[in-house]
Amino acid sequence: MAHTHGRSKAHRRRLPPHTNYFLRARWKADDQVYSNAQAVDTRSEGVETGSLTITDIDGQLEISSEVLTLTAPSSDGWGEIGFLSQGFPKVLGRAFMHHFNFSDATKYGVFGMNDANAFGSANGAFSIYWGNAMIIIRTDDGSTETPNPYTFSSSTDYWIAYVFGGVDASERPWSPRHAAGEPGAADSDYSYGMSLFIKGGAWNDWTLLWKSFRNNAGTLYATLESHSHAGTSREWVVSDKDFRELLKPVALSTFYAVNGTSLDAYTPEEGNHWVERTGDWDIQAQQANPDGAAIATVTTVLSDVVIRAIVNGGAADQPAIVLRYSDTSNYWYVQADRANNQFEIHEYNATVDTVRASNAHTINNDTDYDIFVSANGQTILGYIDAAYADGITYGSAALNETAKVHGIRAENAAGLFNNFVIYRHNGGHYRRLDDLL
Repeated sequence: MAHTHGRSKAHRRRLPPHTNYFLRARWKADDQVYSNAQAVDTRSEGVETGSLTITDIDGQLEISSEVLTLTAPSSDGWGEIGFLSQGFPKVLGRAFMHHFNFSDATKYGVFGMNDANAFGSANGAFSIYWGNAMIIIRTDDGSTETPNPYTFSSSTDYWIAYVFGGVDASERPWSPRHAAGEPGAADSDYSYGMSLFIKGGAWNDWTLLWKSFRNNAGTLYATLESHSHAGTSREWVVSDKDFRELLKPVALSTFYAVNGTSLDAYTPEEGNHWVERTGDWDIQAQQANPDGAAIATVTTVLSDVVIRAIVNGGAADQPAIVLRYSDTSNYWYVQADRANNQFEIHEYNATVDTVRASNAHTINNDTDYDIFVSANGQTILGYIDAAYADGITYGSAALNETAKVHGIRAENAAGLFNNFVIYRHNGGHYRRLDDLL
């Protein structure tokens, strides 16, 4: 008699549903209207775990058919309608999710995490503002991190998830495999920053929309605060389960090595070894340093990626992140153009170099710049420096659309590169966020 050691799909063990929450509000209660300053903390009021404090000074919040409906205030203003959670500790891998639908995406509101137990933008730690259909991300110092082209649509279900942590105080990205002896190698050091994921509308799968490297408030408060909006909240969750695996990079190089180490001899924390395509590279002061015009790449399994690096052009270079490289004649690069004070997306096609998108941005000598790049299908986005204000986008990037090799580029020996990291753009293990539902 033949034997099999496998199991049919029907008999495979299913993981248990996620049941651990600091806060879970699914509004599964009898229809009711909330009153101003009401503490909502029982199943009969729609909150299964944790507590919320309601504000409806000039509007209305009510449960109807197990959905929380926000009725816009008669006069626009912040703090007129919304709710605020109890505080919870911010640690590496903690997650927060909101399922919502707004009837008019051209109005204004904010949801996210506050670092004080009060409403108002002055208390915002990581906040998403919607207005005129745009998503705008702000952090604890009031800086706007994301301008267009991220947009909401009216009367559409969206799921927003924050996963906290991911970098240390020096903005070194987290990895499960820190190099031996690397400063900040303990996971507990990596509670800074957050990753923003979205699903719904144009995002048909969980997508990494943004990474912030700011804020280390020890306690955070989940908030929804509408200024002039109407819509629904369907689920509001803060998990005490660990989602740090969603922060794992596809490739990570902090260039922690002895000065003079050849780049192709360096062992990255994550991903494949570097290949020096043109020129020679070595490591100096935990930075990749070329000897002149040079390109270096790492091979991944993904063409749709999010890449971030700290670049410094010294007194002469135009440092760039390379995308979708196939050979020295065909690739994309996103460049801090010091010579012309521009931030640019370039297509390098059969050695013909074409600027496909640009925005004015002052590039100073001997200054670090934080470049953030997203590639998804034929759309390439780029952002630069601490304010992330001068974003650029190009939507017809057909060249090498499926190429899975990415890297760095310098035009002369002045360039320096640090904290180079690649993340998956969408799908894959990000779907574990469905466990929050």
